[in-house]
Amino acid sequence: MSRSPRSRFFFATWAALSLIALGSATPSLQAARKPAPEKEVEQTITERTGLRAEWIRSQEQGERVQALIGKALKRPLTAASAAQIALLNNRELQATLAEIGISQGDLIEAGLLENPSFDGMARFPNMAGVANLEAGLAQNFLDLLLLPLRKRVAVAELEATKLRVAGEVLKVVAEAKEALYTVQADQLLADRFKALVGTNEAALDLAQRRHDAGNIPDVDLANDQATYSQSRLEVAKISLELAVDREKLNRLLGLYGDQTRWTTARALPPLPAQEVPWSGLETLAVQQRFDLAAAQTNLSVLLTSLKLSRTYRYLGVLELGVSSERDTDRTVVT
Repeated sequence: MSRSPRSRFFFATWAALSLIALGSATPSLQAARKPAPEKEVEQTITERTGLRAEWIRSQEQGERVQALIGKALKRPLTAASAAQIALLNNRELQATLAEIGISQGDLIEAGLLENPSFDGMARFPNMAGVANLEAGLAQNFLDLLLLPLRKRVAVAELEATKLRVAGEVLKVVAEAKEALYTVQADQLLADRFKALVGTNEAALDLAQRRHDAGNIPDVDLANDQATYSQSRLEVAKISLELAVDREKLNRLLGLYGDQTRWTTARALPPLPAQEVPWSGLETLAVQQRFDLAAAQTNLSVLLTSLKLSRTYRYLGVLELGVSSERDTDRTVVT
């Protein structure tokens, strides 16, 4: 069955439009089938630390996490429980985890073609009402040519983001544990100095009585008074340090209000039976540090981007498309 000139005109236009639209949608469908990058990071953190990191993206997740934190705070904090709360509740860490989603969005965008350009024109040269119609549809062919290369760069950038985020997560774990140990040490020192104040107070009371009885000179009484005052000063200093260090830990754990009334175990954990061997530590750090791996990946991304810029620096816009025109005598040129 033959088509009229008008039907051929619109068929050619819509066929080209559908073909370009299909090519633009395919990369996003492929990206949707890939596993979530944040899950890979969460699994890596679990393997390294035995703790669970989670990117909170819904109110339901947030309520569940807050319930878990509430249960943990009812018990004395340990280094492990403090690090776990920080992984789930540290606001800056949650913002860092969200960068993976942003990088994943950039990867999907890198796999999409630019929108095609469409232009049309209608002319009415005579009184009979027969119009001269012209329509064109074009796609940047250079954009299509660079699509695989852009995706390769975006994949590398996503990998660098995952490594950097994993490094930030491990940093928060270390900082939370260090802050918890510091608070425990402050508490132990405060308890010891308070006991010392009690001892010095009793000694001062005895010295005062002996001085009143004329058994000791003024200088001995003054020494006991100075010792007692110094011990009270030390208690005030360590109490201030304890308050500052507790606040630092509260920030790391994302706690506020009644959540800051947590307690810690009175005793520090015992020291390891054996010291960590020094040999091979530097090599191990180079092999396992996520920040170094992220820096190396970023360098690879920069080199690839530089290569692309040098290769295609002389090319501007290179469009490929279809144009159809129907004249007043109803002939169609495509």
